[in-house]
Amino acid sequence: MDLSRKRDSFISNLLGFEQAGVPQDTAFSAQSVRDFLTSSDFDQTLVFEALSESLRQFESLLSCVSGTFYRCELSRPWKMEFISPGVEAITGYAPEFFAEHSYEDILDPRDVPALDVRIKQAISRGEHFTDCYRLRHKSGETRWVSETGRAVCDAEGRPLFLEGFISDVTEKKALELQAEESRQEIERLHARMSNIVESSLDGIVTLDSGWNYVFVNNAALRETGQSRTLVGRNARKIFRKLADAECWTEVERAMVERTPVRTECHPLGTDRCYELYAVPDGDGLTIFFKNITHRKRFERKLVDQADDLRRTLDSIPDMVWSADADGIIDYFNKSWAEYVGLTKEEFDTDFTELTVRYFHPDDRELVGECWRQSIETGRDFEIEFRVLHCSGEYRWAFARAQPQRDEQGAIVRWYGTSTDIHERVLAEHKLRESQIVQSSILGASTDSIKIMDLDGAILLINTPGMTAQGAVDRSVLVGKRWADMWPGKYRLAARRAVKKARNGQAARFTGNYPLNGKNATWWDVVVSPIRDTDGTIQSLLCISRDITEQRKTAERLRIASECDFLTSLPNRRAFEAHLKKVTARARDSGKSVGLMLLDLDHFKHVNDTLGHLAGDHLLQMLARRLKKCVSEPGFVARLGGDEFAIILDDIRDESELINGATQILARMEEPVTFAGRLIYGGLSIGSAVFPRDAENAQDLLKHADAALYDLKASGRGGIQMFSSQMMEAAERSASQLTLARRVVQDDAVEPYYQPKVRLDTGEVAGFEALLRWWCPGNGIQPPSSVFEAFNDYELATKIGGLMQDRIFEHMAGWLDAGLDLPPVSINAAPAEFARDDYGERLLGNLAKHAIAPSQIELEITEHVFLHRRSEQVVRALQMLSESGIRIALDDFGTGHSSLSYLRDFPVDVIKIDRSFVSRMLTNRTMSAIVEAITKLGPSLSLEIVAEGVETPEQLHALRDAGCDLGQGYLFGKAMHADEIAWRLGSGSWPFKLKK
Repeated sequence: MDLSRKRDSFISNLLGFEQAGVPQDTAFSAQSVRDFLTSSDFDQTLVFEALSESLRQFESLLSCVSGTFYRCELSRPWKMEFISPGVEAITGYAPEFFAEHSYEDILDPRDVPALDVRIKQAISRGEHFTDCYRLRHKSGETRWVSETGRAVCDAEGRPLFLEGFISDVTEKKALELQAEESRQEIERLHARMSNIVESSLDGIVTLDSGWNYVFVNNAALRETGQSRTLVGRNARKIFRKLADAECWTEVERAMVERTPVRTECHPLGTDRCYELYAVPDGDGLTIFFKNITHRKRFERKLVDQADDLRRTLDSIPDMVWSADADGIIDYFNKSWAEYVGLTKEEFDTDFTELTVRYFHPDDRELVGECWRQSIETGRDFEIEFRVLHCSGEYRWAFARAQPQRDEQGAIVRWYGTSTDIHERVLAEHKLRESQIVQSSILGASTDSIKIMDLDGAILLINTPGMTAQGAVDRSVLVGKRWADMWPGKYRLAARRAVKKARNGQAARFTGNYPLNGKNATWWDVVVSPIRDTDGTIQSLLCISRDITEQRKTAERLRIASECDFLTSLPNRRAFEAHLKKVTARARDSGKSVGLMLLDLDHFKHVNDTLGHLAGDHLLQMLARRLKKCVSEPGFVARLGGDEFAIILDDIRDESELINGATQILARMEEPVTFAGRLIYGGLSIGSAVFPRDAENAQDLLKHADAALYDLKASGRGGIQMFSSQMMEAAERSASQLTLARRVVQDDAVEPYYQPKVRLDTGEVAGFEALLRWWCPGNGIQPPSSVFEAFNDYELATKIGGLMQDRIFEHMAGWLDAGLDLPPVSINAAPAEFARDDYGERLLGNLAKHAIAPSQIELEITEHVFLHRRSEQVVRALQMLSESGIRIALDDFGTGHSSLSYLRDFPVDVIKIDRSFVSRMLTNRTMSAIVEAITKLGPSLSLEIVAEGVETPEQLHALRDAGCDLGQGYLFGKAMHADEIAWRLGSGSWPFKLKK
């Protein structure tokens, strides 16, 4: 062994301690070691053997350590001076690999900037550093490692190299990532559940076992008129009258017995009604309650209407009944019950029980078979049979029923009447016995009864029959042909009835005939043959019954089902039936049908400010004016709410439709007076023409509605004719809404960040967070693909909430990493202010992520001030401004650009719209507008930001104009959050400004 060489190497290594920064004044200094080794007393052989044994033991220990020790350069790419054999287990590379390669060669590029920042910070502070990052294993697998190290300095404190320990933490990191994903998922689920509970229209409160409030949602606070201070207070003490309510006993039972209870509550001293559902929760109780006052009123109204209908039916002298499609009888009116001598409550509608108890034994089988055949075939049900009367005798009755069918022709119900024809039947029987008996019976009947010969000439007529003809002497009528006495439209039916009866069959028809020259009377006419004892037809019997009142009742029922009760106009049901009829007729005739859909502008404002009575009065006046404006055969209907429809039949072209709409608009310019106040009701009219714009009634209605929607979306008022582009726009809007719902459902929101730069220094002064979303198969998508969602409160709020969560998570991560983060701007759509809680929601979200309000800038457009909810917008902005959030007015100059916005609202920043910046170099007007806005900023203490800066020429022009900040492709497109983190750490940005 060359001890001299080993000694020199050993001394050289020891001298390395001096370079490694071992203090010179220590007992074991590099110089003292050198002196000892070169002294005459030094036994080199023994020392070398001892050191060799120590080195062997050290290497043995290193092989047992799950990790690797290293020494490397201070900065990237971290060339290794020494690395222990354990590195191969971590990276797959032997220590010799790092003789030719740097450590950075195997690191994940995404983690290098952050690692570099942490090492530099540790060196500058003289501290240890610890970091966790990814590297590429020789196998190609990505592994997580944890590194702990520090800089070794010389005697003057100058860093010389890095020393430390690296260990594999892949499995640990995987568990941490899974735990973090689980935690985030739990937080998202908790946030969603909280949003659902807080957004619920139903009241939700949670009480502990001592009846103290633990949780109260917004709906509960609105209903009780309380504030958040309700939490922690005792329900019994706050609402003392509640304990006296009957429902409270049920709530207490739920608390004591720990069982769910559902009940209704009517608070004392109010006309309100609530539906309560109390559910045991832990040792307390959660109560869900809903205000059902309007529902109860509507139910009472329906009950009253049903009672009115039942009273109407009960007032009919005929026996009315109905059955379902299978023939199960489920209704009889009062006349039926009284006929058999029962109260209506005692009357049993079971058909089998009815036939057994009240039908004559000889008629039961015949009636049942006839009814079964009608159910099976769908033919009208007509039969004469005997019924047990309340007097105790069986009386003849005539029952008739017709099916009601749906649009496809399927039977949905049966409606029938039963008429006592006992006198008529007896009359027929007795007429066969003798003419005298016939005359007496005919005279006693209230029906018009006539005996005719086989040619239809009158032989005998009773007194009611004479009265119906306006005659006082029978001789005037006897000998006349009965069919010729009918009006022309029913004469043929009368002749056919005579012919049918002459051939041995009973005939029946309904006709309209004037009574005594007065109003026309409706008659139910039956003509039947009279046979002698050998069966030969001897004469004809005609019985006519006045059914005018029944017809009127039926007409009232029809009108009730097709008439709007407020305006007396036809309702939607009648409108749809009429529209189908006229379009079918127009298809056959080749003519056109015009349809107008009318919507009152700002009708809700009338109800909200003047009350529903004023709104009802306005609707009634509009209905009257429309009826005056539309002449026959035009059709006016109320479809519901403030929406009306007008059908113009047999028009030549759309000009007739436009002229009619113009007259209606002019008529509506006249104000309506209510309670001494004038109400101005503007109209929006959407129109379409059949068959030019639609192939059927349903499409015609849909296209007119599309025209109305297009008109309202563009500002309301006037008339809009349908065009195919409207359906394309509607379909595009529907497609965007569907995409937006999928974005929310898939949680696919991904914010990108565009820097805002100071134009004088090039310093990054902030970022604007811009919406992007991930589409499987198509990658990152722009916000324009879901633009329609921002006009919808629910979707705009959900997307805005997801954006806030992502942005605040990114910001919290950057701040935790020690990065110097400038303020971040977030955008708010006008629809997000639809409910008066935007400010509270934003501040709550900031608090949840521990983000200071001063780190946030809120960007809005002028459109938020143009809605009727501008007061709650101002309240939200005032709250946010007072908390430290800056307010930026985006797209300034493209809307109304009222300077009163800058005076009345808490605005800190004006953003000049890109349309001005792009044309300021070629258009003097645009340049003047930009200069005016930039000069306006300092005088109002406003910061000015120019959007859409894309060229150096625009940059210089904006500088000359005095603009503070710029934003646009010249400084970089919107970047992913990972890129922003790297650039914040490295200070490297994709631009450099030249003065």
